[in-house]
Amino acid sequence: MSFLRKYAELRRQKGSIMCISLDVKRRGESRKEYVERLEQLVESTAPYAIAFKVNENYTRHLSMEDHQEITQLCKSLGTLTIYDCKLSDITSTATMGISIVKDMGYDGLTVNPIFGNLGQVVKTAHDLGLAVFSVTLPSNPESARLFKLDMGGKKLFEILAEDAKISGADGLVVSATETASANDIATIRSVVGEGPIILFPGIGVQGGDLEKAIIYGGWNVLVNIGRSVVDSPEPKKVAAEYRDTLTDSWIRMNAALEIIRTPGVYRYSPDKPFILSSGKESDYYVDIRALYSHPEPRSKIAELMLVRISMEGNVDADKVATTETAGIPIASIVADRLCKGLVYVRHKEKGYGTGRRVEGVVQNGDKVICVDDLTTTGETAEACVKAVSELGGKVLAYYVVFDREEGAAERLNSIGVRLRYLTNISTLKSIMKKVA
Repeated sequence: MSFLRKYAELRRQKGSIMCISLDVKRRGESRKEYVERLEQLVESTAPYAIAFKVNENYTRHLSMEDHQEITQLCKSLGTLTIYDCKLSDITSTATMGISIVKDMGYDGLTVNPIFGNLGQVVKTAHDLGLAVFSVTLPSNPESARLFKLDMGGKKLFEILAEDAKISGADGLVVSATETASANDIATIRSVVGEGPIILFPGIGVQGGDLEKAIIYGGWNVLVNIGRSVVDSPEPKKVAAEYRDTLTDSWIRMNAALEIIRTPGVYRYSPDKPFILSSGKESDYYVDIRALYSHPEPRSKIAELMLVRISMEGNVDADKVATTETAGIPIASIVADRLCKGLVYVRHKEKGYGTGRRVEGVVQNGDKVICVDDLTTTGETAEACVKAVSELGGKVLAYYVVFDREEGAAERLNSIGVRLRYLTNISTLKSIMKKVA
């Protein structure tokens, strides 16, 4: 299985886009004690990370067996491993280095592409089953002096991005700090396409801009957190907080981008207001049903919903419930991917057959997550929760693609249910100002 596919599966399973750098300073302890300290960090933070990055400069004193012990532990805890060695040498020498990284047990490594042989390095690594992350625009401010040199109409980092694309690199290392502007990141993503992962260092202690990284970094991003976690007296707690912050931002911004970019979904008409289901007038309208008509945005929205549900630990629900009719497509996809039963609530009891209002089976004690397209006042959502509850179901949370922020959260909270959205009007308006 490719690194990218493993990354995508772990992103969904753990509800995370976080990589943790094990940049741990020595305290005068023995090598064994140092390894034990690294392993304690891994064990406490692995539930919240999908990858660990080990910097060569912090671990030069470790043996092959030490590295194997660390990488095997990471694998057993369901995380990927990247050896941050910034490999750079002629191909024959680089090949030896890559084989050693393979023997250490890592899933990938970072490469400095300045020798010009990235294609050969990538091929060698791929032959050994290793992923390659090409250093394209580093986070240290001094790097801009060289990586942003004009090379006859293109900056050096643009040429390196093109080289990564041609070489088939699995990922690129791009700064989230001021070293890389929003336009720099957008340019790199445009050059390499949507596939490769962009690994962003610089968030946390270095003060990098998370919003910039996510908005312009594209769908496949891996956000690196180092000292903020490993230097904390409570690494598990800090890792959990970062996981939630990073993933929440990734979900909100990507959902908003899909709504903005997908034809027919977001409409604005200040001169002729739309009439909402609540009877209120609005100068904008979000039509999630129009989004369902486009396969790629539909797939991404479904994936975002699954990541949100995983992040909050609700994948073990027994049933997925929704309302007719707009919520049925997204709820059906989610129920299918989670292998859960699906039920939907009619606006009123049908006047024929069984006369039921809830279609499907809800058994007493079933744990239920509600998945819907959007909320306004929350009246329909409240009715859905109550209908399921009357049959003995326990609603864990109410998930929607879009929240208009017009009272639904408060309404659901009053009956003991949390509203959880992929994105909302505040995020949508904020992003529209940046990408207009």
